[in-house]
Amino acid sequence: MSKASQGDFGDRLLKFRKKRNLTHEEFASRVDAHPTTISLLENKKRNPSLEMVQKIEAAFDLEPGAFVKPGEIVLEGMCFTIMPFGGWFDRYYEEVYEPAIVESGLEARRADDVYRSGNVVDDIWDLTKRADLILADLTGKNPNVLYELGLAHAIGKRAILVVDDIADVPFDLRALRVIEYDKNAPDWSQKLRTDIRAAIEETLKSPVDRVLSAFIKVDESADPPSLPEIEKEILELRQAVENLRGRDAVSESRVAVRDAGVFTRRAIAKGMSKADVIAELIGLGVVYSDAISLYHAAMSSIRDEGDSRE
Repeated sequence: MSKASQGDFGDRLLKFRKKRNLTHEEFASRVDAHPTTISLLENKKRNPSLEMVQKIEAAFDLEPGAFVKPGEIVLEGMCFTIMPFGGWFDRYYEEVYEPAIVESGLEARRADDVYRSGNVVDDIWDLTKRADLILADLTGKNPNVLYELGLAHAIGKRAILVVDDIADVPFDLRALRVIEYDKNAPDWSQKLRTDIRAAIEETLKSPVDRVLSAFIKVDESADPPSLPEIEKEILELRQAVENLRGRDAVSESRVAVRDAGVFTRRAIAKGMSKADVIAELIGLGVVYSDAISLYHAAMSSIRDEGDSRE
């Protein structure tokens, strides 16, 4: 969104509110928003979202589209950022995370946008449910952040993880791709901003890649995301491979090989051709020779089971 359109909206909102002799609190109450949100919009420090525009139109019985000028851009969709508060983290949000989200066409929200009297957890839960995407900074293993990310995962929300040290990411979450940043690198903030924007755009195109496979439904529609069973199993193996890349233990390697073998047998049983099975294994990071071996081992195991039943 251009600064001009953002400014036009803020000025229009200010005049609209004052014409009706409403305080920030009164206006916010009418449109089910926080007074701070209205102030930020009027002062051109917050970009208008499609949801906010629609709330204003509904609250004051305006025709749809009446509050937006032709050609004016509003943000569609919302990204909820969960991260620690205070100090450098606030600066990261204002200078890196929020701009990257807005440049991707989404409204940027953070939990301190809604902190007010009442149950904070209810506000966080409401934002989590309404978000199209979650951006989580796991730096420092902040327990509140991990709790909020757990809520998001439980309802199948797509999540992008960022951290300044991969050691802060629990092993079970390394199955998801993680954006790691180095504050000591030149232009690190610009690179992080670019990486986040690219990750958002990629996630919106392929949403299930950013959801832990345990929370994906099979052959069901709506939220959480769904996949045909075989595609879910492919995703599970892909995430297992991503997880393995963060570990060096031999035992973990054996687990990955076992999982790859299980997937191969299931894929064959479901009618996937040899070429398709091998292509999927290679796409998941298995070298060609190992993919061939896995396929033949699975075929042999299936034949042996068939002979034993006879």
